[in-house]
Amino acid sequence: MSSASISVFRTQTLLACILVPSGINKVVNPKPLKELFPRLPKWFWCPCGLWEMTGAILCYKGLAPLGLPLLYPFMGGVFYSICYLKDENGKTYLSGKGKLGKFGPLLLLPASFTLAVLLKLDKVIHSKNTDASNSTVWWLLPALTYCFFGAVWGNFCTKLKKS
Repeated sequence: MSSASISVFRTQTLLACILVPSGINKVVNPKPLKELFPRLPKWFWCPCGLWEMTGAILCYKGLAPLGLPLLYPFMGGVFYSICYLKDENGKTYLSGKGKLGKFGPLLLLPASFTLAVLLKLDKVIHSKNTDASNSTVWWLLPALTYCFFGAVWGNFCTKLKKS
């Protein structure tokens, strides 16, 4: 097994260890998340958890080209929720004035770590499938686009809650 294959396997395993338990929690026990993010519809959490688990399992099984397009929008939604989604008092977690107080901005740490793992997996797979001398970062464009769509979806879901 080459070092690139070992790196991909470790990254896939790490991703599954982070996202599958998180997805299971969203499906089995969404109550704490409903309380943390009351502006999202109550039905939101089960499909979100299934989406998250599906993407992670596809990546783990070696189907990252199918799993990553599911996980990037998911992470875009996570960043949207932390940075822009307001609680019932009109405060965001990023502001440090939301329900978690000064610890709210710390939610960016696990989210950023998970996004970094996704990007690493994407980069390794991209470098395996293209000429190694091509060192451009054009592979980032689809990833960032997918993240943007996740943020748009998060915004749309908050609008659904209001209606």
